[in-house]
Amino acid sequence: IHSAQRLGADGAMRIDCQLAVLLTGGTGSSGPPPRARRALLSLCGRDGRYRLACQWGGSGCQAWPVSAANIERLHTRFLSEGRLTLCLTGPHVQLLISGAEPRQLAGLARLLGDVAGGRGVDRRLLLGSGLDYSSLTPLDKRRVRARTQTQLTVSSREAYPSAGDFPPHLVQLSLGPIGLRRFDARLCRLGQLSVLRIHGNQLESLPDAINRLPLTELSLPGNRLVTFPGFELRAAGPLASSLAVLDLRDNCLAWLGSELGRLAALRSLDLCGNRLTRLPDCLPAVPLLRSIALDGNRLRLLPRPAVRLDRLSIGSGQPFSCRDSGRLPVRLPVPDLASLCLAVVRRLVVDFRSKSPPPLPWHLLDDLAAMPACAACRRHCDPRVAPCPLPVHPRHLAACYELPAPADSDGNGGVATVPVMLHFCSAACFERRLELCRYFSC
Repeated sequence: IHSAQRLGADGAMRIDCQLAVLLTGGTGSSGPPPRARRALLSLCGRDGRYRLACQWGGSGCQAWPVSAANIERLHTRFLSEGRLTLCLTGPHVQLLISGAEPRQLAGLARLLGDVAGGRGVDRRLLLGSGLDYSSLTPLDKRRVRARTQTQLTVSSREAYPSAGDFPPHLVQLSLGPIGLRRFDARLCRLGQLSVLRIHGNQLESLPDAINRLPLTELSLPGNRLVTFPGFELRAAGPLASSLAVLDLRDNCLAWLGSELGRLAALRSLDLCGNRLTRLPDCLPAVPLLRSIALDGNRLRLLPRPAVRLDRLSIGSGQPFSCRDSGRLPVRLPVPDLASLCLAVVRRLVVDFRSKSPPPLPWHLLDDLAAMPACAACRRHCDPRVAPCPLPVHPRHLAACYELPAPADSDGNGGVATVPVMLHFCSAACFERRLELCRYFSC
């Protein structure tokens, strides 16, 4: 082992860094690495015999022989961040280098790579007062920028990364009209992506792997989606627990799946410019939903939201229909065992939002979320009972609403009522519909 004076003489290449030494014993790393300490790192030697020497910030020196035989692995992925990991076999140690100047560390990595490959090290790089950087290949600035890039906007086909991967640390990605017909599977590997916008393309479906993305905003306007989600939306996945803004305007949506009720964090939903004739029964059960835009669809009825919305936009052209036949739409069915069990479970205090395994299978949780509440007594109805439409003034649905003012306004300040699906659990509750009609229509 060289002394401090010897290191200063032979180790012309010196790097000021933070160094942690992890003893592996030949079985790989075990336990957390020790705390890194400030050190002066030097590569010294000649004629194929080299040592990586360390002079600690306080006192003491340590050195490890490096050669083609004992360099097991050299991790250079994070050189641009000033980090390098060197795995040695004799002795079995891992040298965790951090906090170094990236360009100096790149020079050390090149020299160690030459040693590991059995190539001779240019003696001129180890002599003199420092490292001769002129003979080293500089870092690719585009690669360094890609590793630290968090936002990317692609507006042309030429700018789309068709080869390789996307920058791994992307947080926000916007793809313009570039003719995409399929969802790029590489996007599902971006573990930090929170905002994804793909507009004006030709997407028809989404893959199951999108469940792995912790998105807070998903905007897919101007595509060709026929249904949503169209994939198995896992209630315990990152997407279902984090998605707050969903923009599906100007697609070809004719149907929305009941899995939409699994989006526990959803706050804003834009469905303008589609072909929807009805909304899923589970939509009112989304707990945080506060804004819905429905302009340009073919809706006949609206579901009654569980809570009053902050904003509701319906627009013109909706073929609303609200005909009261004076009787229940269907006979009240005798509840089966599953309906009775669901009704009992609804009365229990169960935290379905906890991270522990759910107390019920997911398909039963979906049935629970879709169970309608009686408009009269607020008890939960049998889901097989067909809804009864009643005219409801929009002020009962949202604090801020955008509705067209028809010529045959009903006298409510120039705003017509909206037919809303209401459920009744019994014939007695159904008889109260006229009372509810007078309340909701004003």
